[in-house]
Amino acid sequence: MDNEAQERWNHIVDPADSSLRVLMAVVRLLLDKKILSEEELCSLADASCQELVTEVEARTAWHTPWLTTEALAAKVRIAPDSVVLDAGCGFGGPARELAEKFGCRVIGVDRDPLRILHAIRQTEKLGLSDRVSFCWGVFGKLPFPDTTFDIVWAQGSLTRYDTEWLKGVPTGMDPSTFQEFHRVLKAAAQLVCDVWLKGPVSDADVEAFLRLTGFGLEHLEDCTETWLKCCQWSIRELNPDDVERRTYEEQAYEEFLQRGDRAYQFIAAKRDKPESRQPDDT
Repeated sequence: MDNEAQERWNHIVDPADSSLRVLMAVVRLLLDKKILSEEELCSLADASCQELVTEVEARTAWHTPWLTTEALAAKVRIAPDSVVLDAGCGFGGPARELAEKFGCRVIGVDRDPLRILHAIRQTEKLGLSDRVSFCWGVFGKLPFPDTTFDIVWAQGSLTRYDTEWLKGVPTGMDPSTFQEFHRVLKAAAQLVCDVWLKGPVSDADVEAFLRLTGFGLEHLEDCTETWLKCCQWSIRELNPDDVERRTYEEQAYEEFLQRGDRAYQFIAAKRDKPESRQPDDT
């Protein structure tokens, strides 16, 4: 998207009304009619989940009300002079919350330009643009120099949408994503993850995967039961008339149960250079 188009979008979209929702519908129509390509729109992701959200929803998402940003942040070394990368920032809620609570600077990156657009506008409205900024990007090739960040924060953004399952690798996650996190982190800086892992997986698998990618485990918690409790709560809270959303959430819950996947939170510190061993795709 060129600068002129970006400025036009920034002018017409206001998170306080329905403009963004209408704009998303127009974009989908243009894609369906092949008037615009996905490449031109920066590989628009997860169209079924694109919705105008309140600030409370942006900050909590499926973490409500037990797996919160605040609870995870309490386990991390965040200082006012910290520079944090929010990897998979979505609508920017956690990035704004971190900046508000800790006074740190946060840069959010997401592969969906519409989410980025909403995040920018909402951050401007809340007066946080001096500490929180956003840009489009993909995890495998982050648009930042080496050793830029004190913390990489990946809350609910990994595995399910942004990595592929690989055989022969502990946890099945793509090492290149974590090696890229390793590259942009300063020495001994922290990686904070809240991830879904394809079952069966063990604590030992997580630790082995982190060693493979150049990290040392500091904290690990299996949050599967809590995450399932959050899912059930979220489904109950949905508007009964929102059949499409309810169906999507219920299917996601059932698929998670059937696969035997696990939900983990972990904190790791950047250690040595990542191993060069490649995954076994056989």
